[in-house]
Amino acid sequence: MELQRAEEECRKAINESIKNYNDALVISRNSRTSYIKKRQEEYDNFAEMANMITSDLLTENPDQAISQFGPHRVVPDRWKGMNEDQLRRIREEQQHQIEEKKRCNEEEQQREDEWNRRRITEAKAGMIVEKNLECERRTFEHNLYNDNQRLANEQRNLKAYLDRVVYTNQPTAAYFMQFNTSSR
Repeated sequence: MELQRAEEECRKAINESIKNYNDALVISRNSRTSYIKKRQEEYDNFAEMANMITSDLLTENPDQAISQFGPHRVVPDRWKGMNEDQLRRIREEQQHQIEEKKRCNEEEQQREDEWNRRRITEAKAGMIVEKNLECERRTFEHNLYNDNQRLANEQRNLKAYLDRVVYTNQPTAAYFMQFNTSSR
């Protein structure tokens, strides 16, 4: 009996130690699998972050917006803006337009300046012509005044001559009565 009890205790001890060993193995395996899962999840997270950082979405790769129907068309929901070459061409065109506008403005200013010079020159010439006409008008008026004075003097002298010499013999009423006296 004692041997049986000793065997029983030994078997219990062996079973207990096997159970403890198996529990330790389960705990070890569980901790190792959780560690592996955690490491795998961290690796997956880092891989996802690396993929997102280098993806077309975050780097805003303009090539992803090119349509399958041709490079002149874009996919609106993926379009991230123009590439450097397109921006450079637009800036060059804008610079060309600025220079063209500046050149047109300079030409317009030159035309305006030329018209202003012509207007001023014509105004000066008009003022000179006007002064000459005014001078000629004054000379004409002075000559006209002198001619009128001379003619007035001549007329006065003629009237005086006529009154003194020619019209000295005034007709009387008898002179006028001789007319209309006969039926003839």
